[in-house]
Amino acid sequence: MAPDCVPVQLGKRRIYWYRNGKTGVDSNMATIRIDGESLYLLSEGETTGALETCELRRPETGWPELKVNANPKAGCLAAAVLDSATGEVVPGYGWEECDAIAEGIAERVTWQGAGLSELALDGVKLQFRFTRPTAEAQSPELYAWRALPASGVELPWCQAPKVEGETNPTKVANVAPELSWEYGDPGDRPQSAFHVLVASSQELLDQNTGDLWDSGVVFSSEHSIGYGGTELDSETTYFWKVRVRNSEGAWSEQW
Repeated sequence: MAPDCVPVQLGKRRIYWYRNGKTGVDSNMATIRIDGESLYLLSEGETTGALETCELRRPETGWPELKVNANPKAGCLAAAVLDSATGEVVPGYGWEECDAIAEGIAERVTWQGAGLSELALDGVKLQFRFTRPTAEAQSPELYAWRALPASGVELPWCQAPKVEGETNPTKVANVAPELSWEYGDPGDRPQSAFHVLVASSQELLDQNTGDLWDSGVVFSSEHSIGYGGTELDSETTYFWKVRVRNSEGAWSEQW
């Protein structure tokens, strides 16, 4: 692994050029099949390096979680997410925000608690950064990475949505009403985040569009929040829904 290692796709293979960090001259290359990975680590004498993936496209069901098979050993391994359309780091998903990646076969990668599943972008690239304190220290090793939907995972649920403590009230005097719900999890895992949408029509809400208010992902164990969107009109019907996430990063199947 050299300081910059950028792949290109050729048929069913990926080609990686390895750049010599001292001279800046391309010194070697390697290929790997698209559906598999190998061992990535720092080249001899290097203390830092990065590996950038090919573009990943968002599935219809949304982004899955990023899992890695890795061992940081005497160094550190971190991941960043790039917007493939601009090449820029997605805000909040840089190397600095990446939570420590521990040794494990299927370690979930998060950025200040947020997973890859929070993203709304259609295309991203991943950048893995390898660092070690000295050239003699053991290099961090990345054996594999995968972005796969969770299977066989017990999902949390939310029910009984209420506005100002009432179910489908016909009159609400508060211009910033409290929205609340009941949370549950099959494994008794606590709620770690929620996401609220408020829309002017059921059609927009069904499309997961909160034209009046989109709270974004709120990292909280609270089961309520005060409305914080566009000013509401009187004698008007509004529509809202919420999804919840447990402490292991699994979202409720439905809003």
